[in-house]
Parts: sequence; C-alpha cells; structure tokens
Amino acid sequence: MSGAVLEALLTREIENGKWEALIKKAKKIKSGETLLFGKTLKAQATERLDDGSWVLSFEEPTHLSESLEMEGYAPLPPYISRKTEDELTSLSDKERYQTVYAKKQGAVAAPTAGLHFTNGILAKLTERKIPIEELTLHVGRGTFEPVKVDDPRRHQMHEERYEIDADVWRRLNHYQKEGRRIVAVGTTVVRVLETLARQEEPKLSGTTQIFIYPPFEFKMIKGLLTNFHLPKSTLLMLVASLCGRQRLLSCYEGAVRGKYRFFSYGDCMLLI
Repeated sequence: MSGAVLEALLTREIENGKWEALIKKAKKIKSGETLLFGKTLKAQATERLDDGSWVLSFEEPTHLSESLEMEGYAPLPPYISRKTEDELTSLSDKERYQTVYAKKQGAVAAPTAGLHFTNGILAKLTERKIPIEELTLHVGRGTFEPVKVDDPRRHQMHEERYEIDADVWRRLNHYQKEGRRIVAVGTTVVRVLETLARQEEPKLSGTTQIFIYPPFEFKMIKGLLTNFHLPKSTLLMLVASLCGRQRLLSCYEGAVRGKYRFFSYGDCMLLI
C-alpha cells in the first residue's frame, strides 16, 4: 500500500472473493500489491488482464457483499458528477440508480429504462391486465462503449449475461402467435429476446453478443421503452433499427427542443 488514491469498479465475480475490476490510475499498481478500500476492506491485485483490468482477491470473502455495501458507492456513469464525500455516500443514488423490481446482483450498471417504473405504475399495468414478464439480465461494462469504426460490422460487441424462465419464454411465444405486441423495457432486453428468437433450441441462460444495427429484422419485439442515448453508441443503432434513422432523428430533435433530460437519469420514449 503506497498511499495513492485509486478507484475500482468491480465488474465480474470470478469466484467467491475474487473479482475482475476496472481501476483508475491502474499503472501505479504492482502485481501482488495490497489495496485498501474504505477503512477495512483489503484486496490483493493478483493479475493484470489483457484488456487492462485487474483481478482482485479480497482477504475476507465470507462477508464480502456486506462489506462492499458498507464501503462502496453506487457505480454511476462518469457523466454523473459526485465530488464531495457527502455526495458519494448519499443513499439517494443507491436507491435511485436501481430498479424497484431488481432481485439479483450482477449488473455493472442499471438497466436505465427500468428506472422509470414505480411499484404504483406496475400495479396499474396489472389492473389493466397487461402481462408483465420478467427475466434476469446483467448489464455489462461494454454497454456504453462507443463505436469507433466507420463500418459497424467491425465493432467488437460486448456480451451480457441473462437468465429467463422456461414458462416466461413459452408465454412470450404464445403472445407473439396471438399477434400481441411485445414491448421490451430497455435495449438489453431486446438483445436477449432477439438472441433467443434466433436459436433453434433457445438457451434459457447464457450470454448475448448480438449487435443490432440497421437493417435488422426483429423476430420477437414490436415496441421499446428506452432512454435517450449517447451519440455513436450501439444503443442508438439498435433504436434506429426499430424505428428508422429519420424517425429517430426527429424524436431526438423534439427532445432537444422540449429540453428533455438525456442519459441514465433522463427521460424516456416509447416506440410502438
């Protein structure tokens, strides 16, 4: 421990007590060095991976989740500025940057389209007999990675993990055969459903690496609730695949005129 201040984002649990992590100012770290997080949480930097991330082995893995909850901050996107200790430790972000229906740990960031739902809204949908189907997805660290090549086919798409119950998948297929509109909440849900729809024997748990950009034939979804996304993002290309480039540009121009809020804590639009 050298006294340098570092910031680590835990991205994937390899095994109990061992995590992959993105670390700011990682060049200062040496293999085998012990890092101190907060007041008591210690981890050894055991391996630097090819993508620049580190493998961290925590000293006391038994109660690690509780310790991380106490010592850690909400993993907000870099464009959401929190500068003071009071802002970083505020419980408001831990509550706001989480969906009301979240059940399992594993996502690197919140599926932001889901942030617009409250328990009251979900109850009203149920009252109107609108079926709500759930799946588990873990938003990956590459979700917001910009496309840096002119030809999108050369972009290396990130993967995201998912799980879906067999009965849920059966009901979704039944809705589709009945001609009912399936509306996805968020772009990651679109990726999961369109991945499953292209498999002869759908894998109910696994990863999706599908890259959706125009032109694209949707086999499952017919609507999307989504936030306003960053330029040059894969998310923007996915939305353009569903509604068309010109219609999308028109929506964004209207959002700018109306002073809508963009990105994670921003407003959303419904495409049907």
